[in-house]
Amino acid sequence: PHMSYPQYYSEKPARLSNPAQSLQAITVGSISHSDFEDEDYVAIGKSGEVSSFSRIGPGIWDSIKPDVVEYGGTHIINKSDNTLTTNEDVCTDLIRTSPPGPAHARDGIGTSFAAPKVAHIAAAIQKVLPDAPALLYRALIAQSARLPKDISRMTTEQKQMLMRQMGYGLPDEERATHNNNYRATLVTDGSVEIGAGEAHIYPIRIPEVLRSIGEDYDILVEITLSYSAKPRRTRRRINNYMSTWLDWVCSRIGEAEEVFKERVFETDKSIRDDGAFKWAIREQDNWGDFKGFNRKSQTLQKDWCVVKSSQLNDAFCVAVRGHKGWGGLFKAKYALAVSFEAIDQNIEIYEQIRIANLVVEVETEEVQVEINSFTSEV
Repeated sequence: PHMSYPQYYSEKPARLSNPAQSLQAITVGSISHSDFEDEDYVAIGKSGEVSSFSRIGPGIWDSIKPDVVEYGGTHIINKSDNTLTTNEDVCTDLIRTSPPGPAHARDGIGTSFAAPKVAHIAAAIQKVLPDAPALLYRALIAQSARLPKDISRMTTEQKQMLMRQMGYGLPDEERATHNNNYRATLVTDGSVEIGAGEAHIYPIRIPEVLRSIGEDYDILVEITLSYSAKPRRTRRRINNYMSTWLDWVCSRIGEAEEVFKERVFETDKSIRDDGAFKWAIREQDNWGDFKGFNRKSQTLQKDWCVVKSSQLNDAFCVAVRGHKGWGGLFKAKYALAVSFEAIDQNIEIYEQIRIANLVVEVETEEVQVEINSFTSEV
């Protein structure tokens, strides 16, 4: 490249090409796992950084693409003449089928090796949840993903580039398939359908010991909505591209369940105020930590925040809303995942949340007002 790494990722040839921009598929980028350097060679991209050959987003309509990343290796560069090559240190350990040789080896790099690792996680989820829809597998993959870099000291531009390179981050098989004492994930049962002008509310009961004013545990809250609908290729925006498009909203700090229901079903008041949790991405491209992105512009909508446990109400509510696209007769299908994690592992929350939510009733109604400037059909 005529520019050095990582500057060449600002050039158009480094952008995702079709079919990687597909809104209804998981797009996988590649990151490096190696910090290799000696007298003659150095890895292009250190551990946890984008691979030398990967492509970056955003996708169509500034959607978050790639969705996730996996370790696919990287090149090493000759310090004297800038030629590229690879060695065992920067290649991923892969099973070999041909030519004849050892059962596995480190002799290849590429996104072609990163994508099957994500497919393996999907297969592991299917093994645990064999009757669940593929939309839930996609949701749990994104739900398990974490950015491999600390963003706390990054500039706005650095955060934006990180999301363009890595999407939601590196997924984890254990998080995608299992809870533990400090992490609880609740998911929808089966494939759920919703139409334009409808909303489904999921109240999640928060145990009293967790929301006690006397304790202030740091709780990571993650929410992922994965949906599909009928597309129409000739449209210019996602709300006209999908037959029905979806988004999600959650209750605010201190907001009672009935007030939240009224807001969703009747008034749809703005949620941009001090009562909102500090989500990382949010609903507008200039609100969250990652400027230039909003969670509504894709069919895989993940967001996360860290809250104090005392900020959680007895019922933490999430609403999935359906909006009119190009075809009001077609409903969308979706899966929803909501996770709570004590990030300091100083309180065991899984069993308490499980018992409190043995039965979760979902309320559904038709919305009688305009939502985000699109009139609902009732």
